Amino acid sequence: MIPFEWLLFILGIILFLFGALFIILRLRKGRKKVSLIVSLPFLIAGSYLILSTDDLQYKSVGKRAIITDWTPAMREELVEKCLDGVDENARAYPEIARAYCECSADTVMHAMTYESYLEHSRLPESEQEHVFYPLSIKCQQIARTMYRKEQE
Repeated sequence: MIPFEWLLFILGIILFLFGALFIILRLRKGRKKVSLIVSLPFLIAGSYLILSTDDLQYKSVGKRAIITDWTPAMREELVEKCLDGVDENARAYPEIARAYCECSADTVMHAMTYESYLEHSRLPESEQEHVFYPLSIKCQQIARTMYRKEQE
């Protein structure tokens, strides 16, 4: 979905272009001024909102969070925590385990903010599974595919 300020800005450009087109083609003398005058507030408001927005305003887009508050160190911490928790079977394939943990870390980082992650990680393990397991399904499939290729 297009953010509101971009819609204002685009509408302003469209109205401005129609006004300019009317002037160039010398069509409907009364409407060209109206179109140009009406376009200015849209252009100004859209430009102002685009230039003055704080990136944190867009942390949540739909149900997905944009990585604005995660650092590479936090990502590596997630990966290491995941690697510490893998079972013995996964330890036999360290490259696959690392790929799985990196995928899981990236998925978590895209799905929630760091604060949200901390809140969910404080929950009992049975409740954490309801949050984190659905996020790891794609990564599990990737790890299985890597395992099958290695077995061939």
